[in-house]
Amino acid sequence: MAEPGGIPPEIRNIKVVVVDKKGVKHEFRNPTCEGLSYLKVRKGELEYSISITKIKKIEILETGEDYVKIRITTIDNKKDTFEASPGTFCIGQSDLGNVTFTLKDVKEIILERR
Repeated sequence: MAEPGGIPPEIRNIKVVVVDKKGVKHEFRNPTCEGLSYLKVRKGELEYSISITKIKKIEILETGEDYVKIRITTIDNKKDTFEASPGTFCIGQSDLGNVTFTLKDVKEIILERR
C-alpha cells in the first residue's frame, strides 16, 4: 500500500514532456492530475476515467471557458476525442522541484515509459 501523499506505484516510471501554450518544453516525471493516477474526461454525457499508464499523448485541440477539447492517443495508438475541465490541476516532479499546470496552460503532453 502506498504511503499517504506518496506517488502511486503505477506512475513512478513515467516521464512527461509538456509543451506549454508559449511553446516551451518542460520535462518531469511521476504525473498525477487532481491527485489521481487517471484523467477524468467526458464524451457526450458520459464520464471516463482513463489511467495515465494507458496514455501516450494528449493534444489540446480547443480551449473554451468551461472545457478543453482533447485528443488522447493510447499506448496501443488508438485515438479518441474527449472534453475535460480546463482547470484540471496536474503535478509532477522535476530535479528542481514540483511542476504544476492546468490543461488550459498546455498544447501537448507526451508520456514516455522508462
